[in-house]
Amino acid sequence: MFEEKAGPMANYISWKQEGDGFVVEARKNAVSPYANRLGKYILVYKGDLDGRPDC
Repeated sequence: MFEEKAGPMANYISWKQEGDGFVVEARKNAVSPYANRLGKYILVYKGDLDGRPDC
C-alpha cells in the first residue's frame, strides 16, 4: 500500500510501523544531492512576533 500511495516518491521515503501509527522519514542519501543544490533562504524580520495582525 505504501508504494501505491507514495508513487515515484517511494524511493526517497522510508517508513516503519510504530504502535498505532507510522514513522516516515526522508532517506538522507537519496534526498541530500537534491537538497544541496536548492540553496539557502534567510528571512529577516524586524517587528512584533506575537502572531496578531496590526489592524
